[in-house]
Amino acid sequence: MMKMKKSNRFAAVLSAVTLSVCMCVPFVGCDKRSEGSGEEDGRLPVDSVEEYYVTGIEIETDERFKTSYADGEPFDTTGMTVKATWNDGYVEENVSSSKYYVVPSIITDGVTSVTVHYGDASKLLEINPVKITGVAVLRPPAMSTYFVGETFRIDGLELGWTLDDGTTRSIPNFDVTDVVFDAEHVFASGDKSVSLEYAGYTFDISVSVRGRGVKMEVTDESEYVVMSRDDGKDPKCVMGTNATLKAMASNGDFMQNFAEGDIMTFTFDSDTAQVNLLFQGSSTYVTEYGKVTTWAPLVVEDMQVSRIFDLEVNGRSAPISNHAILPGARAADGKEDVKYLANWTEVDLGIVNVYTDKPNVVKLKFKDNGYRNQDGNTGMVGTMMPAPYIDYLMIGVVEDGDTVTGIEITTEPAKKEYVEGQSFDAAGMTVVATHKDGRKTELPRTAYNVTPNVMTELGENVLTISHAECTDSVTVNVIERIMTGIEITAEPTIKDYGIGQAFDPTGMIVSAEYNDGSTEPITDYTFSPDGVLTDSDTVITISAYGFTATVNVTVSNVEIVESYTVTGVPTDALSVGDPLPTIDASAITVTAHYYSGNTKTFSASEYELSVPTGNAELGSAVVITLKDESGTKIARCFNVSRKIEILPSDAGGIGENGGNATIETSTNPSGGKYVKNVNGQTLKIEFDAQETNTGRLVLRGSSTRVTADNFGEIGEMLAKKCMKLKVNGNEIVIADNIRFIGKSKEDCNGKGVVNLGNWCDLVFDGIPFVSGKNTVEFSFIKDAYPNNPSPYLDTLTVAVV
Repeated sequence: MMKMKKSNRFAAVLSAVTLSVCMCVPFVGCDKRSEGSGEEDGRLPVDSVEEYYVTGIEIETDERFKTSYADGEPFDTTGMTVKATWNDGYVEENVSSSKYYVVPSIITDGVTSVTVHYGDASKLLEINPVKITGVAVLRPPAMSTYFVGETFRIDGLELGWTLDDGTTRSIPNFDVTDVVFDAEHVFASGDKSVSLEYAGYTFDISVSVRGRGVKMEVTDESEYVVMSRDDGKDPKCVMGTNATLKAMASNGDFMQNFAEGDIMTFTFDSDTAQVNLLFQGSSTYVTEYGKVTTWAPLVVEDMQVSRIFDLEVNGRSAPISNHAILPGARAADGKEDVKYLANWTEVDLGIVNVYTDKPNVVKLKFKDNGYRNQDGNTGMVGTMMPAPYIDYLMIGVVEDGDTVTGIEITTEPAKKEYVEGQSFDAAGMTVVATHKDGRKTELPRTAYNVTPNVMTELGENVLTISHAECTDSVTVNVIERIMTGIEITAEPTIKDYGIGQAFDPTGMIVSAEYNDGSTEPITDYTFSPDGVLTDSDTVITISAYGFTATVNVTVSNVEIVESYTVTGVPTDALSVGDPLPTIDASAITVTAHYYSGNTKTFSASEYELSVPTGNAELGSAVVITLKDESGTKIARCFNVSRKIEILPSDAGGIGENGGNATIETSTNPSGGKYVKNVNGQTLKIEFDAQETNTGRLVLRGSSTRVTADNFGEIGEMLAKKCMKLKVNGNEIVIADNIRFIGKSKEDCNGKGVVNLGNWCDLVFDGIPFVSGKNTVEFSFIKDAYPNNPSPYLDTLTVAVV
């Protein structure tokens, strides 16, 4: 049995780890015998000191724990918790994975269990062996459309195993160069797939082969692809540099960070009157980032191409189908991976008419598409909006006989009645194109555009169906969107109450139901009873707009504490660093206040008292711990505050990526320094507090909202309009009455710019602080008031009360 001296538990754990390592390798060197010690059997002497050793381990697993393994996969400890019991009764709740080991660590075919070892203790875990039955395409190659005469490109292909339990799994250390295919095969008209082989398994990749055309790679060095802006400024878009993403692009190049106003221009010649425009890109609409980094996503959502950019062909606007989508991607294993930002997809922009006697110009004009990332920002980098990565534009020639001369709706859509705000549903509709040679072909849904696509006008609406500048129409009827009822879409947090309590709607979401089948959360509802509950109250009735819904509650005849008060703690104002006052324990009174209206004052024997000494810090508090079953801790903070000058060096930096806020000399009362130009910036301040409690923030500043020439009148600035406040990552609701005050014409009295120094305090009460580091962020809203004014800032005073 492995034993460790009780005097050093760290040494015990270290010995356990050492033995674990030793047991994984040949036993040479693991013998603990002492040469020449004189002991008869070579063991270390047993002395009177007690020793530690592990007597047993327990293993718990959660939903993340992997139970099925294919041949060659390493054992995965994710979702597994090991708890060890030692001989003295000590329980090690969560043993680090560096201390225990698993045998076998690599699962081979036929293995049905593994053994977890920690010290001399072990535990058997059963696993399910699964067999590999083939390969699955987890990600197709970046290029799927070819012209006659081209050869297959495998760039971007990612494979996984298919297993006999019907699931798929990524292949460890997959290398695309191990995939075998005929690299010499030249595509011909009619080719629809390519046969490939990996590890003895064959599979096909679908391709589309077009007769003639040109593929124009998107780079900043191409003579056929030009980036520009109408305002004459340099475009924001840049070449992608991430090696992982470049390796997955069709030719190793792509562009990113397109901003509103950027224009990508393609120039080409054509010997036919129509061409098919296709472009390859990837969505960057991230709605869930990884926990480790904020740029590697877990979830990337779809992006509708018609929202990203407008399409212009030879100066004419060309519609983009609302079904042209850059699909998103989701990390199935819950791990952040930058590869999900390269879900390259080829999108058909449609067939357009072009010149045959002079060069053609296609422009993609990027716009503010309204997509927002998880953090609410409008972009991925700095002020960039979420815009796709773009790989290439393909110009496919439409041969003379294939030219579309007209389209016709031969079967009308099944849905002809709409509620305002609904989108067009093409189900059941058949659209047929007539070609120049007389052939008729049915269009796929993505090949035509519908205008308008969203129903906004009540009554009869004529919708235009367009393809290759040919049109037909369909008539639908649109009715008013009306409310049909309300429902509780999230139950309240508290449903069990004691005597004297009133219903608390916290956590409850009430939603309005509409005749289009949609729901929307509402807040302007009432509930009954809205006062003190009795034991006969079992249902709360929610009312709004003449509709009702109900919530079931339980009211018990028990006393529940509403609050505690503590008296006897001095309330004199203190600054950080001041000596704390002496506390007379006999002067302390602790009282519980119940919802029923009853109170209880605790005797000194019913609680433990902790009184801090020394110098004051934020959150310095007298702490009372009740000795009853609740073990409640009550902190009564001293009146301690800290004044922080708002300077980048003190405040921890201001502005996005360094920001551009400036510091200027002033005659304000706090030492002649203030910060201006915070429009669109974020002020971040960090400080430590000793106790978890509510507190107060006092932001001193001045309005700069000029409402008359030559600073003849200064308007007020509402705090909630010009800033957002977050504390420890949680947004704080700013009350309507918190404002930077202005100055009337009489007060200004021709004093000019001096009037902008009308310093006042914004007081934010009830701020939740935590023990340890706290982070306060003031984010100043860009262009909240005309002419880009933003308040001047002086100091921030923090108090935990």
